[in-house]
Amino acid sequence: MSREAYIRARVALMVMETFPSTIRDALISDVALRADCKLAVDSVLSFGASGVAYKRSELLAAVRRAFKERKKPVTVMDRSGEPWTITFDKRRDPQGIVLRSKRRRIINVHLALLCTSKAVRLNVFRREAERVGLPKTDQERWEAVLAIRSPDDDELDAIQNDLSTTPLAVEEVIRESFVEEHVSLAQAIPNSALYYDRLVGVCSEGDDFEGYIAAGLHQHLQGLSAWDPSRGYRQMLLLAWHPTLSSIIAAHAPQDDQVASIWNDLAKKGEILSIAASIETGFGIAESDATLRGPLGRLIAAFLSATPVANVDPYQLLSSFIMLVYGEISNTRALAAKPPCWRRLAAIAHATVMTRCASRAGKDLTHFSEWASGARLDHFLVQCLVDLREEPRWLAEYVLPKQLASELQGRVWSAAQNKAALVEKWRWKAVLLADKPGSLRGRINFAQICLPGPLEGNSKPLVEIPDSNLAAMRASFADPTPKVEAFSALANMGAIFRIPNDLLDLAAEALDRTNYYLCPVDSEQLGPLLIGLASVAAATRNQKLADALCTLLRNYRRFHPTELDVDAVFEVGLVACASRAAFADWCGCIGVFMTDLAFQQFTREEAVRLHSKVLVLCNLVPELWASCGQAEAALWSLV
Repeated sequence: MSREAYIRARVALMVMETFPSTIRDALISDVALRADCKLAVDSVLSFGASGVAYKRSELLAAVRRAFKERKKPVTVMDRSGEPWTITFDKRRDPQGIVLRSKRRRIINVHLALLCTSKAVRLNVFRREAERVGLPKTDQERWEAVLAIRSPDDDELDAIQNDLSTTPLAVEEVIRESFVEEHVSLAQAIPNSALYYDRLVGVCSEGDDFEGYIAAGLHQHLQGLSAWDPSRGYRQMLLLAWHPTLSSIIAAHAPQDDQVASIWNDLAKKGEILSIAASIETGFGIAESDATLRGPLGRLIAAFLSATPVANVDPYQLLSSFIMLVYGEISNTRALAAKPPCWRRLAAIAHATVMTRCASRAGKDLTHFSEWASGARLDHFLVQCLVDLREEPRWLAEYVLPKQLASELQGRVWSAAQNKAALVEKWRWKAVLLADKPGSLRGRINFAQICLPGPLEGNSKPLVEIPDSNLAAMRASFADPTPKVEAFSALANMGAIFRIPNDLLDLAAEALDRTNYYLCPVDSEQLGPLLIGLASVAAATRNQKLADALCTLLRNYRRFHPTELDVDAVFEVGLVACASRAAFADWCGCIGVFMTDLAFQQFTREEAVRLHSKVLVLCNLVPELWASCGQAEAALWSLV
């Protein structure tokens, strides 16, 4: 290396050391940057649970020698100094490299890609690509390389990364970790935008959710059908968190005998989302083929029984995994550039993958479920509050088990209602549509099933407030001494009914007449009441009511701090700030609110909790440092 190249490489390394590890790893992974700076990377390769690790350059060089000198034994040392012999086993199916020591044997298929034979390279790669469902375009790209030559070290890493960043490959890793009862967040929740693109379909930059459905989703479903109709359909069911998506997926259902096999398998060990989505579309599919009546009936029985998965209620397990996955995705900012709706769909799909793995592993996950619901709770809650600026109708509380159950039960009941004649003909009316205890109809809370789902944060309520109720509410807010019941009614109706803006203006004026104090309200009920009001203000973008609520929060913190804890104040304030749809206005509103709040009186414990939330908020949206810097500094001085 020349002196100039050496200096260039040293400067590059010194600069990289000043960056956080995430950025540094991304820079080092850039092949073009390494070539420009004359840097070489030599990593350590480890083989799963075996604990055996090798220096990459030494192992790959030894494998290449083994292919060239087939009659001579080739030896490589692992990191502990133990010798291993390398052989190519062409009798195996698929062919692969065998590493042997005195005590152990390791078989690796991917290393056979270094073979000098074009036919072997292509055969090994195609088998692996087919097994894990590598998209066709990526498969063709690597086949073009392997048809000419064996890959270099960096290319082999890239091929392995491509093969391991598919939904089926990730599912294998998660299932193995559940079986071994050793779950790593880094393995269980990939920090890779490519993985989530392959899981739910690409959402291109600038696309909204409708654009994703029109382009990315349809292309994704077509690719899954072309790859494997049966396995592809199972993957499609991961996306069925909305009736619209379920109907699109139903159009890609495989042949009836394959559908029957899938339904029977789901009835035995399926996760609750796939079961519900299969029933939702199953009435239409089974209507033309009576042989599907039995499998569909077993699905319905499994859905109604809601058998615990890994000793955990299925809705509780799904809720815990959604909070963990969405919180971790927010923590790593892997999907920060994506629209909230798509990001939530990706998180729910991956949470469903984890639930599927849990049901197959057969281990007790009681304690893990409890841990999962709290491990990334702050990131989950704050990300949901941030999402409200773009999609103001879906609240973090809607991920709780009871609401998830209402969401899925409501969809199954609605589908059964639409096929009432078939349901009655096949004698399922008593368990699905009869209004009696134990039936699906008897379990449903109709107020809850009317709440927006996770993919409906931008939807508009479909129901108008009856004129008589509207007149009564206007009269209540016009009262010189407004009653708490009027505000409670508004908070409860806002998620279901369309609220006219003039009513919200009246509510804001009524808050002023109460001197920004609601009495009498129990402290446990005050937080939910204010969140309900703030969510109405956010969904309608009514800034007058939102500003009145911020004034009320300030009043409570100054004069009644024991009646409203700091966590509730933070949540209500950020929901109210979502009344500003424009990004700059939203940042400014949060900055004003947080600065005012940070200079109130706090106990040290309250300051610690609030400071932690402010850090999460600003790390999720770095632009907020400009408007919330003063608040963070004030809280840090108390901490």
